[in-house]
Amino acid sequence: FEGAMEAAFAAGVKVETLPVSLTDSIDDIQWNNLKKLGAGDRILACSFWFAPVLLELHRRGCRIALSTAEVYWRNLYSEYTRHWLLLTTHNAQAAKEMTAHLLESGCKSIAVLDHYIDEPEEPIRRGVESAMAAESDIPIRYLRSGLQPLSELREYLRSEYAQAPFDGLILHGNLANWDYRKTPAANLGLPESVRLIRSYDCREHTY
Repeated sequence: FEGAMEAAFAAGVKVETLPVSLTDSIDDIQWNNLKKLGAGDRILACSFWFAPVLLELHRRGCRIALSTAEVYWRNLYSEYTRHWLLLTTHNAQAAKEMTAHLLESGCKSIAVLDHYIDEPEEPIRRGVESAMAAESDIPIRYLRSGLQPLSELREYLRSEYAQAPFDGLILHGNLANWDYRKTPAANLGLPESVRLIRSYDCREHTY
């Protein structure tokens, strides 16, 4: 969003953000907020979560740009996306490099926390497994995060760590209520000895 604002300012173009769902559910779209959008309007979205909405805006003649990872969902909409500007974030390669960094740092047990980790062809998982291909003696654990508050996520990670400690953790995605006055480990209720890498596409949110 920050980059879009900078580009729009430079071009003298107005930018408006529109709430699509008050409940973060694709079954609860605020279509009234989208009534005014039509032919020639430029739409920027950042996930295939918006696909049903984008298909309708495409039908109206909107010009669409979509930023997304290499998720398999994009193949389902190829008939439409060939008419859009499709920008790809290379999450699989990023995850491979993050995993390699933890291995080079001496980690002997790595956990990966991602909300979408169980999806088919999930790019974070593919990248981690690519880096771990030659490391059969190092255990890897995949932990699925929900949309829970940070306090609940902290308890979840504490429980998982107590059951089977890990010394490296890859975090992917946004974490609500992150306290930047604390260390990453303190935010998550983990020992400071655990090496953490957090991936999120905003420079202020990167450790």
